[in-house]
Amino acid sequence: MTSAVENSDRWKEQKKAYKEKLQRSVAAAWPRFFRYKPGSDSFRKLDGKSDLYVYFYLHGLSLLNPRGSFCFIISNSWLDVGYGATLQKFLLRHSHVKLILDNEKKRTFAQADVNPIIALLAPPDDRHETGLDKTARFVMFKVPFQGLPPARRRLSNRSRPPLNDAPSTSGASASARNANSSKKASRPTKRRM
Repeated sequence: MTSAVENSDRWKEQKKAYKEKLQRSVAAAWPRFFRYKPGSDSFRKLDGKSDLYVYFYLHGLSLLNPRGSFCFIISNSWLDVGYGATLQKFLLRHSHVKLILDNEKKRTFAQADVNPIIALLAPPDDRHETGLDKTARFVMFKVPFQGLPPARRRLSNRSRPPLNDAPSTSGASASARNANSSKKASRPTKRRM
């Protein structure tokens, strides 16, 4: 029968081996930033205390197409602790941090040990340091996220017709079709200018 200490030690060894694999795969995804050469053990590494989500950031960003965006709802601790420094440097130099939303008033998830942020990021380019040329927006809310008013529609009702009034391919309106009207649906008339 194994003791709790043996299980704890085995877990620590497994976690360390897993992080080493993650480190190598992150370095392979961003070879210039991490100064990675395949087969070499000499490359820039993330802090050993890094949470696993730091690797998730870097892996997720490596999957973006050049015109994509990546939105995370994730712990805010990487903004305040030492192990977040490498991720911060990478994002600020090689990506566009479009928006970081934080909340100082209330925990969003009562059972969570940390408070989450919402991060919206553009795809990184580790060949160029263009991130510092772009504006990074950090927004700290003073009210809980749940207390924010709902987003307003950007389009007015005049610029976009309601779905039930959208014209069909035959030119009849949806409301005329739905009412089973025996009248012929009116078609738009052309005006001369």
